[in-house]
Amino acid sequence: MSRGVLITKEETLLLKGIAILMVVIEHFGQIVGLGFLNPLGPIGVFLFLFLSGYGLTRSYQKSGRDRYFIKKLQKVYVPYIFTVCIFTLWVLIIGKKTDLPLFIMELLLIKLPQGSYWYLVLMFYWYICFYFLTFIISNKRYLVTMMMFFSILIILIMNFNRGYIWQFFSFPLGVIAAFNVENYDKEVSSLQSNNIVSALFVVALISIIIKKLPYVDSHQLGFVDTIVQLSLTLSLGILIILFRDILSRGVLYKINIFFGGLSYELYLGHAVSLDWVKEATSINKILIWVLLTVGITWLLKFLTTYFNKALYKHIVN
Repeated sequence: MSRGVLITKEETLLLKGIAILMVVIEHFGQIVGLGFLNPLGPIGVFLFLFLSGYGLTRSYQKSGRDRYFIKKLQKVYVPYIFTVCIFTLWVLIIGKKTDLPLFIMELLLIKLPQGSYWYLVLMFYWYICFYFLTFIISNKRYLVTMMMFFSILIILIMNFNRGYIWQFFSFPLGVIAAFNVENYDKEVSSLQSNNIVSALFVVALISIIIKKLPYVDSHQLGFVDTIVQLSLTLSLGILIILFRDILSRGVLYKINIFFGGLSYELYLGHAVSLDWVKEATSINKILIWVLLTVGITWLLKFLTTYFNKALYKHIVN
């Protein structure tokens, strides 16, 4: 890996593949009642947000604010629009009610079609915060400090929703990593030292043990569980990033790269019928959910690619 590059484009795909598999496996665990898989989802979201913070900062360093929001709308919001349309069609197919005001609120992320899409709300908060903060703050340390402040503000706005608390550090850590790519060799060799790695493993192990204590396990929405999940997410997320080369070998590499290329569409697509399959789980419904997930994922990929190419041709011409 060349100096000045912390995470290559290929490694970004690799980590996105790991992230989306963690999220989907956690949701599959919810379907079949495997509660021990629940911690995987927050770790996957941590990876997504870390990569968003890192990628956004690197892009800003190279290109500034050129077409900033246009790029984000094309990459993130356009697939979501298609998803809301597909979700509305799905709701009608299964015989549930919907209406135009609800459809519009879902398009605007005022209401979410499905709970898993809370991640998009957090991403848009960060896109907006990053854009305006870089207008008024040029000092890196002050910028990161203000981002931590905004992380607290987002948690307050979202009424201390535990999902947002678990991701308190995720996006800002990606920004910090991007600001320190020139010191990659020194920083990573320091982080990968036995003491740091051992400490992260110990934190993760203690978090898992505490999380499985009878009291904590029976109060999954409680304060202790929230703090434990935060420490578990942070420690394991950082370990995955530091030792991603281990997951870059053989079949694992091919699997993670493949899913990394479809990660966002799969995130959106697998949630469309997720609540339906959870309502009354059966083998048939699980199979239908899998088939729908595959179909919707590829449909979103096709629609988004086609739309963005058409938009690009229109802008160029």
